[in-house]
Amino acid sequence: MEEGRDDEYCSFSNSGDRDGGLSGCFFLDHVGQVLLSRNHDGLSWKCLDSSDCEGTTCLGIINCENSETEIKFSDIYAVEFVSYGLVHSPKLGLRHAKECFRERLLNTQEMYRFTVHGFQSSPKEPCLWNLAAFTFGHMDLQTCQSWMDQLNYSLIKEVERPRNLLVFVHPKSGKGNGSKVWETVSKIFIRAKVNTKVIVTERAGHAFDVMASIQNKELHTYDGIIAVGGDGFFNEILNGYLLSRLKVPLPPSPSDSFNSVQSRGSSSVPEPGDEVHETDQKEHYPLLPDSVQEVMNFRTVNGSCEGQ
Repeated sequence: MEEGRDDEYCSFSNSGDRDGGLSGCFFLDHVGQVLLSRNHDGLSWKCLDSSDCEGTTCLGIINCENSETEIKFSDIYAVEFVSYGLVHSPKLGLRHAKECFRERLLNTQEMYRFTVHGFQSSPKEPCLWNLAAFTFGHMDLQTCQSWMDQLNYSLIKEVERPRNLLVFVHPKSGKGNGSKVWETVSKIFIRAKVNTKVIVTERAGHAFDVMASIQNKELHTYDGIIAVGGDGFFNEILNGYLLSRLKVPLPPSPSDSFNSVQSRGSSSVPEPGDEVHETDQKEHYPLLPDSVQEVMNFRTVNGSCEGQ
C-alpha cells in the first residue's frame, strides 16, 4: 500500500477514555468498506458510499446508505485477532468493483483482521438465536489492536457475564448425542474464556446425588449451572439442589390427611389458638439473588405471610 493513503482507509477517533465513542473506517468481510462505531452499549456499522462510482458503494456493493447493522455488548461473547489475511470482496456488484476500484481492490484484499463473535436473533424465528461472526480488516496493525483492546475492555465490564460454570451432560439425551452436543457448544465457552467443570453422568440419579452432596462453598464459586439434556434431566439437577437446602416438610399423603382429620374430629386446618413454631435460622441459597431469598424466607402468623 502506498504511503500517505492511510486516511483514505481509516478515520479513527477517540473521546479520550475507554467509555467514550470510537469510529473508524474498516473493511467488513463479504460486505465492503464500512464506518464502524462503538458506543456505550455496543457496535454499529454502516456501509460507506463512493462518489467515484454512481449506483454502487465501496468495492461495488449496491448502495446501502440507509442500512445499518449493530450488535450489543451483551450479545458478544468474544473478540479475537485473526492475523494478517484475506478480506473477501462483496458477492454482489463485483463487476462494478473491478471497473471503478480495480487498484483499491487489489491493494486491500489482504490486511490485518479481528473477528467479533456473538449471537443474533433469527429473522424468521425471533425466539431462536444464531451464532454470528463479523470480521473487520484494516491495513494498520496498531489500529486493529487498539480496537480489540477497547472492545475486550467493554466485555470485561459486563457485570453479569459468567466466568465459571458447572456443566452436567447426559450422554444418552437427544438420541444418544448429548456428548456430541456439548463438544459443539463447548467451543463457544472456550472462545469466550469461560471456565467449565464438566460432569458426564454415568447412571440414573448421578446428577441428583452430586447436587445433593455438593457444599455451598463450592457452589458459590460458580456463576451458574448448565444442563445438557432434556426436561427430566434439568428437574433431576434442580431437585438435588433443593432437597438438602430447603428445610420444608414433604406434602402429606392422602392417608396422612385422612388420619389427621379423624384425630381432630373436624378439619385439618389449624385452630386460631394453635401455636406457630418459628426458627431464628435463616436459609441461604447459593446462586439465588438476595431479593429472591428474602421472599423464600417467610413465616406464617395468623394466616398471613410475614418476611423474616
